[in-house]
Amino acid sequence: IIKTFDLTITPPAYSRLPQIQQKDNGNITSLTGSYVDINLSSTKELKSAKLQFADTTYFDLSVNRNEAKGKYRIKGDNNYQVILTDLNGNTNQSPITYSIKTLPDAYPTIDVIKLNENGNLANDNRVPILLKITDDYGFTKLLINYRLSASKYTKVQDEFSKIEIPINKNEKESDVNYIWNLTKLNLASNDVVTYYFEVFDNDNVSGPKSAKTSTFNLRVPSLDEILTRADDTHQEAVEDLKETLKEVQ
Repeated sequence: IIKTFDLTITPPAYSRLPQIQQKDNGNITSLTGSYVDINLSSTKELKSAKLQFADTTYFDLSVNRNEAKGKYRIKGDNNYQVILTDLNGNTNQSPITYSIKTLPDAYPTIDVIKLNENGNLANDNRVPILLKITDDYGFTKLLINYRLSASKYTKVQDEFSKIEIPINKNEKESDVNYIWNLTKLNLASNDVVTYYFEVFDNDNVSGPKSAKTSTFNLRVPSLDEILTRADDTHQEAVEDLKETLKEVQ
């Protein structure tokens, strides 16, 4: 018969969740990849001890007289029983069935708050960006994926290049302000850059999961368009000045 049954559950480091201590309760609820330290004692000296799982697999515990211990890594939902065998070959009768339930690690989310989504590139080649990212445990990285998708002067790109946007990886929710400078791309008039944003969570057990935005386009205006825009701006300034002079008079 099991006399004492102690568990210490250690979630994966990336989650930054605290250890859980349990006494005489073999039901486990934690993230996949958590480690469970098992320490138990029996009313009799033991020959062997193991965890027998519902999927027919088992995990042997090391025994020392009437004590048994081991360290098991959670891989998924399961049920198990603790099977003890004494020196005479007798096993514990009607062992309790315990459950292992894995907590979900959700996908991250990303939302575009502010962006010139499908427009012309400004004269300074800069794009102001405001994004909102969330995850239940934190982030690995935030990327701009971009490629030259249309050009009269150079070959378009099939593959996306990447730029990593600096973020606080330990936060669970963050508003990200970033200025994307496209000067180094040496774009020509009427070139089009297609891009999207992608954020990765910090799940290093099952592999980082990602979320993407929809795809956006940026177009480099022609020289005529730039001059026309400059004329329009100048004309607006003149009209504003005339109105100001009228008010003064």
